[in-house]
Amino acid sequence: KLYSKVYGKEILLLNQSRFAKIGVVPGAPFPPEGMKDAIYEAIQQGVWKGNIAVESELKRQLENKVGGWLYTCGIKPPLVGSREVMQDRYLARAGMARSRFKWGNDIQEAVYIQTFHDNCQHPLDGANKYEINWSAGEQPPVKAYWSLTMYDE
Repeated sequence: KLYSKVYGKEILLLNQSRFAKIGVVPGAPFPPEGMKDAIYEAIQQGVWKGNIAVESELKRQLENKVGGWLYTCGIKPPLVGSREVMQDRYLARAGMARSRFKWGNDIQEAVYIQTFHDNCQHPLDGANKYEINWSAGEQPPVKAYWSLTMYDE
């Protein structure tokens, strides 16, 4: 049973009969008994190529910085958002899902920015003191609250 609306080309992704033709069915072991070696190798090759494509997209996403800060939304095209916002950009969705950035709010809900380096491109270090400064009148708009979180990888 589907609990959310299926959009556009996603209906093709859910067409289990296409996968069943090569022996891939929900709940069954993989590879299924009797799967031809050529089919198994083609699937493995597709997984490998897919991983390379996702890693390449993730690298591209992580280069999307403004003033040294990574923004995940409010940019074109957005890195996160609803299905309507992301449309059928599955590679971008997979890249963010693979990253350490596990958020996905729309820009109307929250904006996340982050950095791992200071203004001199040195990695942030707990032994140092840092300040976040905005010029007068340049503070980002906020209608609820601010939150600053630091993580130790």
